[in-house]
Amino acid sequence: MSTSLPDPTDPARVESPEEQTPHPVLPVRTERTGRTGSSVPEYLEDTDDLGDTDGLDEDEDQDEDEDDGPSRTAKQWWPYLISALAFLVAPYVIGMALPAATATTAMLVLLPVAAFGTGVLDGAVFRSTWSFPILTGLICWFALKLYSDPGTWIYAVGVFLLCLAGSHLGGRLRGGAEGRPADSGVGKV
Repeated sequence: MSTSLPDPTDPARVESPEEQTPHPVLPVRTERTGRTGSSVPEYLEDTDDLGDTDGLDEDEDQDEDEDDGPSRTAKQWWPYLISALAFLVAPYVIGMALPAATATTAMLVLLPVAAFGTGVLDGAVFRSTWSFPILTGLICWFALKLYSDPGTWIYAVGVFLLCLAGSHLGGRLRGGAEGRPADSGVGKV
């Protein structure tokens, strides 16, 4: 018992409305386009050698939602290194070089200054982001667990908030939190 399937390219074959499937990407209204007999939009009919019918090059396959902005250049990664040095290396050097009371005072000055300064630097050389302040807060939390008493983890919250404020300020100095040029006229009357 051999059952042959109908040839979908046969012009004599007529599909019932139940058999017709809409295009998975874009439903086609033949009244509006003026085309009949095809459920594939014009821009999807052309195929390349590989049979790709999505109408996009491989480079254009990214969604607009995934493109949050430009990627970082080598110069724009420096704030991460400075943040790691300020919170992981500097406390060790300060603790070894200074007496305990002076080291504590130096750390209480270093934490907010480094947090705000690296935030401004990152916002100015790249843009205002949430990822840099979060990572800086985590680095600070790890350094505080490593070098300080157990109750000092709360300083990491302040470091995060100061770094976030600095990042927004740096983004505004650069030309806007969303990367707008400074003279874009947004908000001007």
